[in-house]
Amino acid sequence: GRAQGGPVYDERIMQADKKGVVHVEEDELFDDATKTILQARQASASILQRRLRVGYTRAARLLDLMEQAGIVGPFCGSKAREILVDPDAYQKEKGWL
Repeated sequence: GRAQGGPVYDERIMQADKKGVVHVEEDELFDDATKTILQARQASASILQRRLRVGYTRAARLLDLMEQAGIVGPFCGSKAREILVDPDAYQKEKGWL
């Protein structure tokens, strides 16, 4: 398994909370799911189901959260969603690469 560190709090989210804004990243798999999609260069529920071992509903919700966060485009039937961010730049910014 992977080494699990302590909770990581994103400063922007903490600030948003203080202003009473509902923040998007409520699913603890959000970062893992985002990483999965950016690394695969493919935003689809099936890839999340395989990589993260979650059901379709959870995978679809994670994609909806990514859409709200501006990472992927809207749902378009059976096609994979469009990835709106530069995968490498986004991951570097997050400190994942």
